[in-house]
Amino acid sequence: MQIVELRADNFARLKAIEIRPDGSVVPITGRNSQGKTSVLRAIWAVIEGKTAAPAVAIHGEAEQASLYVDLGDYRITRTIKRDPEGREEWSLKVIARDGTRITKTPQALIDSFKGDMGFDPLGWCRLPSKDQAEALRSLVKGFDFDIAATTRSDAFAERTTANRKAKEAQAAADKVQLPEGPEPKAVNLRDMVDELADAHNHNAQVERETASRARTQKQIDDNLDQAERLRAQAATLEQAAEKMQWSLDTMAPIPKPIDTAALQERMGQAQQVEAVRGLFGRRRQFEAEAKTANEDSARLTGIIEDLDAAQHEAIAKAKLPVKGLALGENAVLLNGLPLAQAGTAEKIEVALAIAMAKNPELKVILIDEGSELDSDAMEFVASLAKKNGFQVWIAKIDETRQVGFVIEDGRVAT
Repeated sequence: MQIVELRADNFARLKAIEIRPDGSVVPITGRNSQGKTSVLRAIWAVIEGKTAAPAVAIHGEAEQASLYVDLGDYRITRTIKRDPEGREEWSLKVIARDGTRITKTPQALIDSFKGDMGFDPLGWCRLPSKDQAEALRSLVKGFDFDIAATTRSDAFAERTTANRKAKEAQAAADKVQLPEGPEPKAVNLRDMVDELADAHNHNAQVERETASRARTQKQIDDNLDQAERLRAQAATLEQAAEKMQWSLDTMAPIPKPIDTAALQERMGQAQQVEAVRGLFGRRRQFEAEAKTANEDSARLTGIIEDLDAAQHEAIAKAKLPVKGLALGENAVLLNGLPLAQAGTAEKIEVALAIAMAKNPELKVILIDEGSELDSDAMEFVASLAKKNGFQVWIAKIDETRQVGFVIEDGRVAT
């Protein structure tokens, strides 16, 4: 499909235009600020709708604006009116070739064939390499670059964290200075602690028993002394002393104290062993953390590499519109070199080919600011358009009033 007729009334800078194009190239010419760009915007707005129009679509103080395009198979009309509060309201009417009005989702019908008329080939040539590649990616089917970029960015950030953790854990492990020799076997320090406590209790009991017997012996001695001084009471005291002596003599012998020095020495040695084993344990813990982090890093590297491989495979399988055209890392390549190094004709050919690929059904391309195209470039564009069955609308400055459709003060000059 191509444009058979375009009409626009009171839209943007346009007051009233009617254009019936003839040929593959449709030059829209004139001086600056006369409405040339508004002609292109009118085409895009009648196809796309309000989103393709300027913020204020109705010209000047007019009450309404209208856009009409005849595509042969369909005639599309959009009417824009101001409501009482000054807001612009859009309406759409689509008539098929046989005169039938499309009443069920007419915009969906337009969307099915409209392509991307908003893609300006010359504007694309002026973009930075990264933005050029972004526009070209839409031709690569079966691969979602946005999801891949987000997944890759998340994996890269997660891998960076894993690498940092691995580095920190390994550094901590390296700081644990181990003594020479192998890691000692575990010792049962708790049993030694219990044994030492039992020994201390035993010795305390021995001390209490010794003190008690010493007090008894002292009492015996005191009684004997008193017997010496008090002869009158000697018999009684002697008998008491004999009884006490018998009781003392018949008591069980006092056990010998336990020597705790050796046990305390063993406990000290056990504590040293536990300290050394703690060093080995800390070293193993840090090394395990480093191993886990390194494994995470390797897994995330695999995710990134798989994403890159899938992207490269999708790009390799894509049928790009120009032989030798390829997508590099944030750049468009032509025959293996950045497109920026290509000649003007090659750039125009690539840009037009991309625009044609983006508009396979509605074969209309809009080029704004086409004044940089000289006569040779214009002929080249015309030949490419004719060869591929496209209609190229080009807005450019021309004050001769002899080229294409001349726009003056929002109208087609006569």
